[in-house]
Amino acid sequence: MDGRESRVVVATTAFGMGIDKPDVVNLVHFGLPSCMSSYYQAVGRAGRDSRDATATLFYGSQDEVRLGQIHKDAPRQDLVTDNICQVMQYVKTESCKRCALLLHFGEPLQRDGAITLSCGNCSNCNRPDLMDLENHTENAKMLLQTIQATGYGSGKCTLILRASTNKTLNKERDPGLETYGSGKHKKAEYWKELHNKLQPEHLKVTNPGSLYIKYEITAAGCDAMSGKKLVLLEPILI
Repeated sequence: MDGRESRVVVATTAFGMGIDKPDVVNLVHFGLPSCMSSYYQAVGRAGRDSRDATATLFYGSQDEVRLGQIHKDAPRQDLVTDNICQVMQYVKTESCKRCALLLHFGEPLQRDGAITLSCGNCSNCNRPDLMDLENHTENAKMLLQTIQATGYGSGKCTLILRASTNKTLNKERDPGLETYGSGKHKKAEYWKELHNKLQPEHLKVTNPGSLYIKYEITAAGCDAMSGKKLVLLEPILI
């Protein structure tokens, strides 16, 4: 420590929106925002004095359900669903975060007067290059095929891939699936993390906010299953 004091403000999102300080350099957002507009305004609290600033978002897999429950009485449930979908697509995108945020509002990212697709500062722009990505194609195929055959989420699909005899599985169908037991070579945590990383490019939620989430395999996911496209992801360190 260099002896200097650091000022920290902790607030709800609603109260935080009213904070108008020019010298915020670190902003931490805990939990998924309810919509892109809310998040855009929140991160706008930082960097107002033109100094470098950092915005960090922490969220968990249950945040989708939590948001749906919070807004379950909203008159336009279709808008609630769209907002949650847009937020999930943003947090899981593998493209430039800043570019994705601006494009959501119809504002292309520009540098030196020219449109660019990379800010060079966000977590995605600073991730390892393609040579450092790992090929998860075969495992992704197995997981997507299991989802396609059962409609299950990550938990039950992991049980099938690891040949579990858990009583929550369909004893008449699941042990007979082609992928049953094909994922024994990986830990359960791996399959759950792979499930997360396949979203939203290969796998998307069709009913965000619902207690029992349903998934749909995207065109990219179908290409991966048919062998037309590789699934290259950041290393899953499990």
